Formats: sequence, structure tokens, C-alpha cells
Amino acid sequence: HGSSSTAIRALNLHYLGRTDEGRSVLRGASAEDRAESDFHSVEAIFFALGGDKESAEASIAREIEISENLGHYHHAVCYIASARAIMRETDAAIDLVAAASDDGFPCYPWFRRDPCLESIQSHPRFTALMNELEQRWGG
Repeated sequence: HGSSSTAIRALNLHYLGRTDEGRSVLRGASAEDRAESDFHSVEAIFFALGGDKESAEASIAREIEISENLGHYHHAVCYIASARAIMRETDAAIDLVAAASDDGFPCYPWFRRDPCLESIQSHPRFTALMNELEQRWGG
């Protein structure tokens, strides 16, 4: 399983302020795209943005089924953290950012700048984690 390029394209459209276009990309995804890692975790972000917590949770569960045993699972964990942050699940989001960091994705600049993590940016636990990651990053 590789990362779903369709999902990454949809997420990039969201980052560019073209969220509806990103949703359309996800809706048009093939069965093959939907079987790739990261698809459902990115889909969860879009459901969370739309306030559909039930669908976000279902997408998160599906992502875990697909990706949990892959070497790059930390990417999916990052996207799940974003969905949790959007749903205002602060502790879970911070825990997932920490888990992704410990599992091979200690990318301080990504976490610091990801607009999907905006709701947790000022939380003391997140700030402490960012300080630690900045030092690991070489800052």
C-alpha cells in the first residue's frame, strides 16, 4: 500500500482554500484509491471540517484497518490528529502528534504550520511538544 495521491491532492486543495474542490476529488476517488493508505484519514479531515463526526470516526476506523501495520503509518496518524483537532478533541490530537513524532515523523515545521491543528496550537502540552521537536529538528 502506498499513500493515496488522490487524498493528498484533496488535502492540498484544502490547504489552498479550495476545500469544496478537495471534497469533490475525494468523492470521485476510485475503489483503488480508497484502498490506499492515508485516503480515509484525509477523508476524516474533510468530514470533521463539515461537522460530520460520525463519518469522521468511521473513516478513522477504516484507516487504522488499512494502515496500522505499514511502515509509514505515522502519516495516517498525522492526518487522524488533524481530524481530532478539528473535532476539538485536544488531548487525543496532541497524543497522536506525539505518537507520529515518536514513530518516524518528528516534522516540527509541518506540525507548527498545519492549519488543521490550529485549535491545539496554543495548548501548553502542544507547545511543550513543539519545543521538544524544534530542538530535535535542530532549531
